Amino acid sequence: MFDGRNDTLSRKHFLEFGQRFGLAKPAIEARPDRMTERARPFVAAVARLDLEAKRERQLRDLMATRLDAIAE
Repeated sequence: MFDGRNDTLSRKHFLEFGQRFGLAKPAIEARPDRMTERARPFVAAVARLDLEAKRERQLRDLMATRLDAIAE
């Protein structure tokens, strides 16, 4: 959970959060980029969890969708 959100988290939410706490704009803008860059390899790593094919696909899709929303 981030800033009271459990779903529909976007880049805009990160930026607003940082601004409320007085962080420098360049630092706020760089953080989502770095976070999504580092998290993307974990989407492929879902295959190592030995889930049912349907669950694996759902988890990969959810992870990719959320990372895309933060990266935009």
